[in-house]
Amino acid sequence: MQPRLSWIICAATLIGGMAFAATASPAASELASIHQFDFNGYDSRDGMVTISTNGAVKLRINLVADDVVRVWLDPVGQFNKQPSFAVLSESWAPVEYSVTDQGGYLRISTKKLAVRVQKKPLAVDFYREDDRTPISLDDRARGMEWGEEKNLSIHRKLESDEHIYGLGQDNTEFLGTLDRRGTVRELWTGQRINHGKVTADVPIPFLLSTGGTGGGYGVFFDNSYHTTLDLGKSSNDVYSWHSAGGEAVYYFMYGPKFAHIVDRYTALTGRPSLPNLWTLGYMQSKCAYYTWEEIDDVIKSLRTKQIPNDSLAIDFDWPEQLQNYRWAPRWNGESPQRLSDYSKQGIKFMISQSGPMIRKDSSNYQDGLRNSIFATDGKGQTVTCGYYGGDLMDFTAPNMKDWLWPQISHLHRDGIKGWWLDLTEPEGEPAGTVYQGGAAARIHNVFSLLTSKTYHEMLTAADPNTRVFILTRTGFSGIQRYGAAIWTGDIYSDYETFAAQVPALLNSGLSGIPMWSNDSGGFLEGYYKNNLESHGRLYQRWLQFSAFVPIARAHHVGMASPTDFGAEVEESSRHYLQMRYRLLPYLYSYAWESHVSGAPMIRPLIFEYQSDPKVVNIKDEFLFGSEILVAPVLTEDTTSRSVYLPEGKWFGYEDGQEYTGGKFYDIAAPLQRIPLFVKSGAIIPMAPPMLSTDEKPWDPLTIDVYPDGESSFVLYSDDGKTMSFERDRGFTETKMQSILSDNKTEILTIKSSNDKFVPQSYVVQFHLQSVPLKAIVNNQGLDFAPTMDDFNRSAKGAFWEAGMRVFYVKFNREGALTHQLQVDMNGNLLRK
Repeated sequence: MQPRLSWIICAATLIGGMAFAATASPAASELASIHQFDFNGYDSRDGMVTISTNGAVKLRINLVADDVVRVWLDPVGQFNKQPSFAVLSESWAPVEYSVTDQGGYLRISTKKLAVRVQKKPLAVDFYREDDRTPISLDDRARGMEWGEEKNLSIHRKLESDEHIYGLGQDNTEFLGTLDRRGTVRELWTGQRINHGKVTADVPIPFLLSTGGTGGGYGVFFDNSYHTTLDLGKSSNDVYSWHSAGGEAVYYFMYGPKFAHIVDRYTALTGRPSLPNLWTLGYMQSKCAYYTWEEIDDVIKSLRTKQIPNDSLAIDFDWPEQLQNYRWAPRWNGESPQRLSDYSKQGIKFMISQSGPMIRKDSSNYQDGLRNSIFATDGKGQTVTCGYYGGDLMDFTAPNMKDWLWPQISHLHRDGIKGWWLDLTEPEGEPAGTVYQGGAAARIHNVFSLLTSKTYHEMLTAADPNTRVFILTRTGFSGIQRYGAAIWTGDIYSDYETFAAQVPALLNSGLSGIPMWSNDSGGFLEGYYKNNLESHGRLYQRWLQFSAFVPIARAHHVGMASPTDFGAEVEESSRHYLQMRYRLLPYLYSYAWESHVSGAPMIRPLIFEYQSDPKVVNIKDEFLFGSEILVAPVLTEDTTSRSVYLPEGKWFGYEDGQEYTGGKFYDIAAPLQRIPLFVKSGAIIPMAPPMLSTDEKPWDPLTIDVYPDGESSFVLYSDDGKTMSFERDRGFTETKMQSILSDNKTEILTIKSSNDKFVPQSYVVQFHLQSVPLKAIVNNQGLDFAPTMDDFNRSAKGAFWEAGMRVFYVKFNREGALTHQLQVDMNGNLLRK
């Protein structure tokens, strides 16, 4: 029988190192120090190298890819384990590799990586393919050793200039943390409500490091148990890992760029689902709406005030009983018709499942009990937990889908489009809880993953052609493949808590979870300072930020709509939500990139500017895609803020002001505005103004171009809701390339892969630094309109707006898939 493992990892260059511990086993004579274990031969076959020692311990290296290896240390040398919750497949395509004995070490080489297995004492080092440039080295002072409590520790060097990111979303650091070096990260999910912190914890055992000489790398620890990582806090040059159980398995991934590391990680654990387009619109929420008349008033107010809106969330108190999944009598049996009517207006609805618990007085409780769908205390008794006091459902039960789908299928037929899985830590779970799939120690961290997986599989089986959307409060590696987004939980309404949202967003994205949200304005404790006007200003700043996160959503125990706080808040909210909707083609293209490669839609500066030491811990600004920089105002009564602009040239997105990168600037930030910047060379596709994503197609398509040398952008378009993109390539990719020569000639080429999702007309906005003299589209010259009104009335033409230095060009597609625009200029630089 395989012994239960508890392991520690003390890593130093941050890596591949870690530490494991066996609570039951090898022989006592073997537990003094792993320094006693030396290399004693190896076996190599089928992409797997197994190293024997002079004891029971064995080490196995699996070649997953040219730049990914799995390291498995087994104290009894049997290599038996349960299937991974996170990894899609634990068998891999053949990798070309070689094994050579170098005397003091065994070298395992691929085209991109060299692994040295040191012989005396046993150790694992990672090098670049040249076997000379170190990526991550073992700490020879301690190496691998058994501790007093039979814990196997692996110590590795942490380079002086190394920085650490990822590891999900934590709720312990005041104002949040981006660079995790010097901190301790506990991977054990559970909601903690504190000022200045996010509330929900999302334990993702995957980290990225900038590394040292050898460059960046990632490590994924494939273990679901309660884990503690000391990331250089106890000792500045040592990284350590300790887990309460599970196997000693980790994956090492070489970058060196973060984009490649995240790509490798999501290839292993699953690509993020492509979201429904409506989920990228604005979601209105509140705790709680009690009648359809109340919902009517909210939606009517948003529409009347021209504030875009795509969805509304119905919180916990909607069912007849918690939780029998039946509409309460107060809804008057109107829900199916109301949902249908609102769907025609472009409004979708998400509904809360009120936690994965069912009260004993619920009408379906006894049926659930008969079908053994509840977790127990290990003695046959169900366990009660959660805010609403129900018995905990067991999402490891093999019959859960068979029991649950008949309970919720009518909601799916009624037209519910989003599934809000709350309290999925699971909240209040007793320590002795036992699931059919194992003890709470193993299941707790993956409970939300299993819950989302269950819902995703039920919904996909019922409607294979429609994308699933789930919002849940926590998760684990792999949840991104189940249509799931996470949010930061029941947070306080204050500026410190607001500030903590930004690094939570950024590290979640780096951890392979691109779909993220928060309760704009905060959720708890009434209104900020118990004053509606003060709360309105907080809400205003918060919604400015949320207009540029993956899921823009407001939620509160009280008033939560942009129309609730007066004209000024309303104007600001309208302005930035309308801007978001115009930017949806740009954002949706990054959602596609995320689906293909795992890259986050919203990025910390370190993701794009990994070699810039100034950005390693900038946690109060971020990139919306890679071309737009957002600097939210996170403090009260603030009308300016310091903003760092990375290398290159930047422009104020709303005023056109030019900036040289690599510097900090003091930027004006009046209450009505959030500082936004666009990088020179950017190509930004934009939709026409609209109030919901269903309102109209992206036609005319506006292309915002900031010419600078050669640059490009790929626009992704599909129907925004079905799986056609996956089954029959039902999508269009349009490559847009800009080439500016000597500031005299700008050429923009637009080339679509097919005509499935292309507009009938284009409007191009060139942001020029020299006066345009001539415009040619598809070899035909364009007339210059004398005024903007004349340009707007024309079907084809050009107009130069000298004040903002924007040159507008308009033309029809006329059936073609490729277009070329040429703008000739006088070459004299304009200054602004």
